[in-house]
Amino acid sequence: MIKKIKYGLIIVGFMLYMNLSAQSNSQHFICLESEGPIPEDFRKIIETDVKSSDFNYFLRDMFLNGKILYGNKLNNYVNTVTDHLLKEYPALRKEVRIYILKSPVVNAYATENGIFLINLGLLAQVSNESELAFIIAHEISHYAENHILKLSNYKDKLNNKEYKDFYLNYHNRSREQELESDKLALERYFKKSPYSYEVLDGTFDVLQYSELPFDEIPFTRSYVETNFYQFPDNYFLPSTAPIRSREDYIDTLQTHPNIEKRRTNAKLLIAGNSNEGRKIFVQPEALFNEIRQLARFECINIFLTEHEYDDAIYNTYVLQKNDPDNSFLEVAMSAAIYGLSKHKNYGGIGSTIENYKNIEGEKQQVHHFFSRLNRNEISLLALRFAWKAHLKQPENEYITSICKDLMKDISIKNKMGYTSFSDYPMGMDIGSIPVEVETLTDTTIVSNKYQRIKQQNKQNKVIPTDKFKTENFMLVDFRQDENFINLLNVVVNAAEDEQVHNIISEEKNIKLDKILVINPFYRYETRENGKKSKLKYYAKSEKEADKLASNIVHTTQKLHIESTVFSRNYLKIFNTEQYNHYAKLNSWVSDYINSGNISMVYYQSMNIDSMINYWGCNAVNLITVTNSKLRLFNTTKMGALIFTIICPYIFPFTFTECALPRYQTTTQFFVVDVKTGESLINSEYKKKSSMSEAYVNAFIYNMYYKLKKGK
Repeated sequence: MIKKIKYGLIIVGFMLYMNLSAQSNSQHFICLESEGPIPEDFRKIIETDVKSSDFNYFLRDMFLNGKILYGNKLNNYVNTVTDHLLKEYPALRKEVRIYILKSPVVNAYATENGIFLINLGLLAQVSNESELAFIIAHEISHYAENHILKLSNYKDKLNNKEYKDFYLNYHNRSREQELESDKLALERYFKKSPYSYEVLDGTFDVLQYSELPFDEIPFTRSYVETNFYQFPDNYFLPSTAPIRSREDYIDTLQTHPNIEKRRTNAKLLIAGNSNEGRKIFVQPEALFNEIRQLARFECINIFLTEHEYDDAIYNTYVLQKNDPDNSFLEVAMSAAIYGLSKHKNYGGIGSTIENYKNIEGEKQQVHHFFSRLNRNEISLLALRFAWKAHLKQPENEYITSICKDLMKDISIKNKMGYTSFSDYPMGMDIGSIPVEVETLTDTTIVSNKYQRIKQQNKQNKVIPTDKFKTENFMLVDFRQDENFINLLNVVVNAAEDEQVHNIISEEKNIKLDKILVINPFYRYETRENGKKSKLKYYAKSEKEADKLASNIVHTTQKLHIESTVFSRNYLKIFNTEQYNHYAKLNSWVSDYINSGNISMVYYQSMNIDSMINYWGCNAVNLITVTNSKLRLFNTTKMGALIFTIICPYIFPFTFTECALPRYQTTTQFFVVDVKTGESLINSEYKKKSSMSEAYVNAFIYNMYYKLKKGK
């Protein structure tokens, strides 16, 4: 009996430790990183000819953009699940290599070379380990039966000219493979594993409702309102649209059979199979919960980076219900509402939040509410959330920065000053507000009228008028916070000084001695369709990107500008520490691009300090070249021909003009301070010519020359 109690206490202690460990990890969560050596798979893929596989260029792009996770806790968890599934198939287990893809989409992929990708979105949505096991078993079946290559070969044999027949035949074959994979997954791998059959129904629920948030709970008014202010009733929907996802949809035009067919088929396959001895969780349930929570947090990171603020807000709200004091979630919510306010004030929120009429479920309330807020309301709401987070995390530089930026927007852009905000709650009877008793001034201390004016301004309270709206009451409680008022005054004064300085100062000179060049990008645009054409132009673009990177290295060396050019060749010699820093930098670039040139405190700036310290530079250079072939006959060529008829002596020039292929080339050159988000250089060059490479190189040289000279 004593032994049983002793072992029970040990188990309870272990479970408590696991839960505390998970909470600790989540409290200090920043972003997921890879661990251990870089897998040889990706070193080989970087060097492999893209023509050899459709998947090679996809995998290469994912790796070159820092989207792959390997060697960490999530990878280990998924690999252990795979070990259980393939315990009876050791040779096959050696062929299967699984990595995590930083994507919030609920999906998993098997490639023809044995590389499997499990999306973070899938780990974030499954309810238990057994559900995950079935999905992995399904992908293993695709690989073991060589479905990917078979489908690709079948597609190539179809008659592309008869598009309707091609489309229907291809999708029909794909659906057949999906049902076969479900069958083989259950009969071969799942059956010989320790995983429970009871979860299969839930697995198909995960797939059917893959577009939904982490949970379905009402978004309440109390979350965004206080006793001091309330929004108009029409800002909130009386009820949200029910979720109408069908499992028996017509799947003729789909690559996957409808969920009802798959669910029914799976039930028939496991009918009569005993579930005795099988487990829903083979690894500790607490470990599964930790893995899922980490995946969910990283999904929120991705939503914020991609400026998908609707998904970030609701999913963060869902997680806060069970973890209201989590510091990461506080920052995430502040970042999401702040991002919406910047887009609302400086562009539009159409690209960051979908129309509420297209949304089903409780999340629809979020879309409706934030789309109704005006510029002042959304800025003030963002400031409320940011300031509350700041009080709990005063050391967080990002939160402090967005507080200051919001104060600046409210005061300078939205022109709301001290008297714009009431000191009394919304709805209070103005007649019931007591008359303020004037404080007697000690003339021995305050000796002149100017000091009396200053003291009076500090003592006066703003009484609301009939014209006051919700926005005028949104700082009632904060106006009692001396630290808030002091910081607001500092920010406003600094912003006013900056405005004056910008008017009277000359143009800034920019001079950098070191720069980080991120993946020089080259793209050939083509009107050709088909797999072979796409691969051809992808390979051609990649070749030109390598040449572009080499030219950048040569140019910066010639001008004595210290540079690190993150090209495909440079990544060949990376270690994991470098890859993690590089992944953070790519996330920052994605955040910057998704801002649409809106000046803001970028969310990914929180994670950038270690990268800056490692590379010793905070200036990032983005160079993109887009090359599209002009039509054989265009206005320029026609003009040259007409002019030749008038003046035959220019025939050699006209012949050259018409004979050589001409391209429309657009080159963009950006230099950005990743710490502040300030755009130091933003230049674009367009040229129609048959010698596009020469013009591109000349433009890039000129831009680096100006950078070196500080012009």
